Amino acid sequence: MIPVQTTFQVPYTCNGTERGVEGEVRAVNGQLQVYNGAMFEPIQTTAWVDDTDLETVVEWAKQKMEQELQEQKMAEQFPAFAKAKENYETIKRLVENEVA
Repeated sequence: MIPVQTTFQVPYTCNGTERGVEGEVRAVNGQLQVYNGAMFEPIQTTAWVDDTDLETVVEWAKQKMEQELQEQKMAEQFPAFAKAKENYETIKRLVENEVA
């Protein structure tokens, strides 16, 4: 399992300790709380990822990053490659917009 810590910004806050509106969120001592209609409950801000394919996904991401870095270097070295890549990206966006 991989612990995923989140940072948060509070979208809705109470101005004091008065009764909240259901769904209202507040921060108290660095902890998020949400009003459930009767009381403010703490919100869990740690997520756990437990996936048997996680190693495969991470390896794919590493390979993809390496490939993109290699293509960037090739584009810097070979202007024709850079132009071809730019044309490919343009056509890809046009097709995606047409399909959507």
